[in-house]
Amino acid sequence: MGSHLIEAILEEAEGSTIVMFDNLSMGKIGPLAAKDFPRVALRVGDATEPLQHLKYTESAMPNKIWHLAANSDISKSAVSSNVDLEATFGTTAGTCLAILKMSYLLESLVFSSTSAVFGSHLEPIYEDSPCQRESSYGWVKLSSEKLIQSLFSSGAIEKVLVTRFPNVTGIRQGHGVVKKLVSKYFDTNEEWTILGDGFQEKPYIHARELEDVLLVVEATLEPGPLLQINILSDTTSTVRAITEEIESYGQKERTPRFGQTAYGWKGGIPKYEFDTSKLKLLGIQVSPSRDAITRSVREEVATYID
Repeated sequence: MGSHLIEAILEEAEGSTIVMFDNLSMGKIGPLAAKDFPRVALRVGDATEPLQHLKYTESAMPNKIWHLAANSDISKSAVSSNVDLEATFGTTAGTCLAILKMSYLLESLVFSSTSAVFGSHLEPIYEDSPCQRESSYGWVKLSSEKLIQSLFSSGAIEKVLVTRFPNVTGIRQGHGVVKKLVSKYFDTNEEWTILGDGFQEKPYIHARELEDVLLVVEATLEPGPLLQINILSDTTSTVRAITEEIESYGQKERTPRFGQTAYGWKGGIPKYEFDTSKLKLLGIQVSPSRDAITRSVREEVATYID
């Protein structure tokens, strides 16, 4: 996601420069090499270390920080919560401590949260819907939100935006439902097994479109109360529909073997839907396309057949 955000900023904010602080453990940044790279400085390091974080932020003197660092592989954290404590809460704690020690007032902090803080809901999820976390990822993301709220209350930042994402898909991800299903589809030495019964249904947004939305929302943010907001996605997709898309583009005539339960893994949420009326009340008009899954499948399949 970070590389998509950088591309979006480079296109929208002419003359801006970016410092990317990352341990490079996830995702892909290769495409950035050809994208006006003199405006992007990569600093490889550990965001859980506040002194290391402070070193780079103080030297760059940013007016805005976009905090995207986290473990986003919920199935992995279902096996061990340590990965969330380190990669998700640890990076938030490191970022907050670094901001507290900065010698000037930061203009804005944007934090990437998640629908997982809400858990299962039968009705559309509003920003103030009860939080019923069912995974360590959801617990740790909510804890990160609370820590950022505390930071904001200290007066160290002018503006804070907490964004709850739908499911994100896209070619540069290191994991995700499309990437995993396509990988299994082309591994003809094994059965094409699917976690869960395939009727899991969630909203999806392509990573590149998500970053465009984030820029629009952040640009409207005024100093005042911390803003928590659900990022919209116009449509939902089932896992079965995703497998059909893969079969359509992959053309290997493989038969998926689905599981027997609604849950792909412990703590997974089979279905949810965001209410995004708050965006409209704020006067923010954003309309992601309805083909996030199709686009993502097409991109991923192309890496195997091109």
